[in-house]
Amino acid sequence: MNFFLKQKNLLWVIALLLIANVATFIGVVIAYTDKESSPEKDRNLFFKKLELTESQKKVFIARKALFRSINEPLYDRYDSIMIRLQHQVSITPTDTAIIRKYTDSLGLLNAQIRRNWISYSIEVRRCLSKEQQLRYDKLTLEHLKCKIGK
Repeated sequence: MNFFLKQKNLLWVIALLLIANVATFIGVVIAYTDKESSPEKDRNLFFKKLELTESQKKVFIARKALFRSINEPLYDRYDSIMIRLQHQVSITPTDTAIIRKYTDSLGLLNAQIRRNWISYSIEVRRCLSKEQQLRYDKLTLEHLKCKIGK
């Protein structure tokens, strides 16, 4: 008689396949959640690398919230101008005066966003020790280099 035709053996094979499927599912979920980055997880890792005290963490969190509240409308305007710019590019004939106006506006917004970032950076550095400032500068440069792919 064939091995798989016995009910007892068939049940064992089904059980083993079920266990293998569940183990694979759990492995995939664990691998995905471990690799997945969250803003809070990244922030806590950043704080750990800087060895911040609780009061320093509060300063960083408060300043970041202020920075975001100031820059969020600027990012929204930037995106809005980019949409209008793309619309202008698709129109034939292209009006270079309007395109120049939009690109100039984008440049001004980008400059303001960068100035706000520098202000934020200067403010949070004030609450750091000299050693922490060096680590902060190093981590910030690493982050910027990763963003631009260098």
